[in-house]
Amino acid sequence: MSPWRRFFGMAKNTGPFVQCACLCDNIIEGTDKTWSLIRLVDRFTVQPLESAPPGMRPTLDLHMFIAFKSGDYRGSAEISIAMRTPGEKVAKAGDGHKWPVLFNGDEHGVNFSITMAFMPKTYGLYWCDVLCNGQHMTSIPFKLVRAEPGESAADSTVQQS
Repeated sequence: MSPWRRFFGMAKNTGPFVQCACLCDNIIEGTDKTWSLIRLVDRFTVQPLESAPPGMRPTLDLHMFIAFKSGDYRGSAEISIAMRTPGEKVAKAGDGHKWPVLFNGDEHGVNFSITMAFMPKTYGLYWCDVLCNGQHMTSIPFKLVRAEPGESAADSTVQQS
């Protein structure tokens, strides 16, 4: 434990910690390994789901950025994402895909830029749960709303289900 923590009577800094977790329109990794998150979003307007041709559903590309900091945690871990629908049904994103990571401790961390093709079945509030070694770390909420007649539905296209 650092002298500063001892002086103030603070407990050990465990970790890992979520530094940032959000949905964006665009994510850019610079040549200097810094990240730019363009237009944070939490609401998507789509054309009526029922207007899609039979066997087709609208698809949204969800651009997710997640940043972790190690804290005192050192070693390997697995990051995963689970999606909760408005009806609270849980489905693992990417068919339960897990991303192995290595935490080096202190201020070091890992960043994820993930694009998921999301094919909704209903409108409402969705949650992207972020897990580290199976432990819930944070959730990213977003709402899917129906476009009103004459309203544009940016970000949605129709793809085969």
